[in-house]
Amino acid sequence: MIVTVGGLPITAGKIDERLKPIIYKLRLNSYELAKQAVDITINDMLLIAEANRRNVPSEEIVRKEITEEIHSPSDAEIA
Repeated sequence: MIVTVGGLPITAGKIDERLKPIIYKLRLNSYELAKQAVDITINDMLLIAEANRRNVPSEEIVRKEITEEIHSPSDAEIA
């Protein structure tokens, strides 16, 4: 028992039960942030490895294969 209010006990179990949804959301958020950090790290490592294999700066790969390949959609594509 943590405390008694008006003669009624408030237990740790009761508090834990009320905190379950909040704890779940916090753990899920923590997982999603960790996964995002791992994904970014993996992508960076793969990009660096490919740049080293090609013997070019990683920025060149991003520019040639991503930036230069992105085009605004045409009016027909939008319609």
